[in-house]
Amino acid sequence: MTYQFLIVDDEYFVRQRIRLCIPWKEYGFECAGEAANVDQALRFLEATPVDLVILDISMPGANGLELLRMMKEQNSQIKFIILSGFATFEYARQAIACNVTNYLLKPIDTDELIRSITEIRETLDKNNHLKQERLAWQEARLIAEHAEKNTFFQNIFSGHASVSESAQLREFGVLQDVPCTVIVSDGRPKVIHSLSCQERAAFQTALGNLSGCLLSGKSGCIQVTDAYSHQVLILPQAQLPAGPDHFLERLSSAARENFSRDIVCGYGYGNDGLAPSIHSAYQTALQFFTFRTVYESDGGTFHTRLPEKQALEQLNTAIRGISCGLLKKDHEFIVSSLRTAFQIIGQEQFSLPALESALSALLSAAIEYAVHNGIGLFEEDSGSAYTAAGIIYHGCSLGEIEEKFMNLFLSLPGSQELDDIPMIQRIVVQAAELIEREYSNADMGLQYIASALLISPAYLSRNFKRIRQYSVMQYITKCRMEHAWDLLAGGRLSIAAVAEKTGYQDAFYFSKCFKRYFGISPSQVDR
Repeated sequence: MTYQFLIVDDEYFVRQRIRLCIPWKEYGFECAGEAANVDQALRFLEATPVDLVILDISMPGANGLELLRMMKEQNSQIKFIILSGFATFEYARQAIACNVTNYLLKPIDTDELIRSITEIRETLDKNNHLKQERLAWQEARLIAEHAEKNTFFQNIFSGHASVSESAQLREFGVLQDVPCTVIVSDGRPKVIHSLSCQERAAFQTALGNLSGCLLSGKSGCIQVTDAYSHQVLILPQAQLPAGPDHFLERLSSAARENFSRDIVCGYGYGNDGLAPSIHSAYQTALQFFTFRTVYESDGGTFHTRLPEKQALEQLNTAIRGISCGLLKKDHEFIVSSLRTAFQIIGQEQFSLPALESALSALLSAAIEYAVHNGIGLFEEDSGSAYTAAGIIYHGCSLGEIEEKFMNLFLSLPGSQELDDIPMIQRIVVQAAELIEREYSNADMGLQYIASALLISPAYLSRNFKRIRQYSVMQYITKCRMEHAWDLLAGGRLSIAAVAEKTGYQDAFYFSKCFKRYFGISPSQVDR
């Protein structure tokens, strides 16, 4: 780390001598500026933080000791080297009283100056290390407390809260004897899916802070994150006398004004502040939020009714058309039938249960074809990403869901003709963009990307390698290592912190990967 220093001396040539007498950068210092008197020094220090001041004692007007006293009164942590042409005990005594331990006589002896700044550098390094450790400990404690709080409420949202957990609600500030409102909010799909992991976390923090500002002074309000990384507010209904829609209009307007992002919100009501009511209100809010997300709607209600019989018959005809297109390996017919299916869903605005049923039917058509043709479509540990509910609640608009299914069905026939169509190029581009955005996700890998894009891992692997000249894992490693180098070169993060920010949970394994990739260890990067 490079430290900044200020030269304060009324003689121009002395200031130049100090600048040039030693190679400051080799000793970890850089000159931030000069001042010819105490007044100039004070103005400079108000605007520019420095770590060290090289200070002449005897100057016209206020002398250097006056500046020392002012800094001491302000509890300044700046280090000082005192320069003086007067080798008197009184000056030294007063400097020592101001906690100055480096007192040099003019003319400057470069060896003594080097010894002084080396000692100061060691002290600054030690203090900086201790400060970073304290900050890291405080950050870790806050993260742990936040994670514990989120886990507690996520258990309630999922309906897995025990009686004892219900009793703990009061400790978090929930008013249990009054009706509650639960609000779920997040960015629109186009916003969220364009952000990296770090940007997404920053956005969530900003959205939470914005909600907190709008609710400032209101008691009984809780802010947490659910299992889908959405912001969730729990508050007494009385805190929103104009209703949640009015509050959400203000929140949406503030989000656009402050960070140019559009958000989606949904809400639900609970009869009281107990766990069962919060669970019920959250489930309603989540469905409301998801309906608005899928259909990109700002309507005040969401459909719970079943689609008309005619619409269901048309949908089933379209799905049968997809299956027929798969058998004939006719990608134009697959595309046409799939677009018809999603056009019907969009026009009717299927309720979430009906949408889940429709998507399940589409998945079944793909799986049935894959099984009969010996295509390894999904791995056993794919999780919820390959289920209809997982797709719906992943935070996608209907257009994005349609695109995922287009990827899925067009990757199934596996014919040579389909391997060269522009859509396969687009799938590979999407995969690369996903890696570049979410390289810091520890789960990032072939299976993660394939599930996010809803395609066969084998199909993605083959085409990614063919088009990008890298395997998927090689490209992930490339992105992580390049970002790790930049973070290390910045000099502000420890190796362990850089490892975590680039998707490695083990700093030792990260160091091995880094050395294998660059030929040097992380500690050898010029910081």
